[in-house]
Amino acid sequence: MISYMVNTDDVGFGDLENILSSLSGIVTIPDNFRVSIKEHITKLRDRDNQQQTELNFWRAYPAIFLHDISAPLNIIVGYAGMIGVIEKEKQPAVLERISAEGEKMKTYAQEATYLAEVVIKDRIQVEEVSLSHIAKEIISELKERDKGQRTNFRVADNVTTYGDSILLRLMMRNLLSNAYKYSQENPHPIIEFGTEQQDGNVVYYVKDNGIGFQQSEASELFKPFKRMGNAQSISGSGVGLFIVNTIIDKHKGIITPKGEVNNGATFYFTLPKPQS
Repeated sequence: MISYMVNTDDVGFGDLENILSSLSGIVTIPDNFRVSIKEHITKLRDRDNQQQTELNFWRAYPAIFLHDISAPLNIIVGYAGMIGVIEKEKQPAVLERISAEGEKMKTYAQEATYLAEVVIKDRIQVEEVSLSHIAKEIISELKERDKGQRTNFRVADNVTTYGDSILLRLMMRNLLSNAYKYSQENPHPIIEFGTEQQDGNVVYYVKDNGIGFQQSEASELFKPFKRMGNAQSISGSGVGLFIVNTIIDKHKGIITPKGEVNNGATFYFTLPKPQS
């Protein structure tokens, strides 16, 4: 009898596969047993990857929670400081703006909390969603920041999909806000949302003509707190695209970034229709 002792706590999945291969040279392993072991290793690897993904999410969650609410919070702080120095007749308008931004903060906080619940339960609510309508609403908010109305926003009409409406709104806000933020150094910013056909499937995209990124760094974009070298001078927390990727992953979709430094970026993504 051959004794082959392995401490699996000290080896990775690749090592286990190498051990299986080595054992095959020592003893005869039935094909069905070999397949069963490989399937088990694959399941372990998938579970490990899922656990690492969730760990990354919870490490980033405080920043995720603060990510969207920081903009309305800054506006509230700014307007609150004006109350005591502006004319009385202008105060109602300022108070109205503070109230509106407070409602945004409340909504954004609820969305972040909902995202956490989805990650815990690993289940989304599916319904038909108009991405065109969502995009236009978000762009209306972005136009409030657009000094001089320089940005050319383009939104395809009648674009719908199936998914979780709360999460898809959060996803679109982050994609469009990023596109807006990183295109403002261009004297004529253009932001576009639309679809195209690829291999017979509908692919959605958000495109801008901003600072772009090196294509070789594309895989780094979705890591929490990771910021590209050419984006260091632009304010941000580095979690926006991590949020986007988390939401698309929960919808069993794929996101593919394409970019070139100083020549814009396009984020293509799929949202497969759930099987009934």
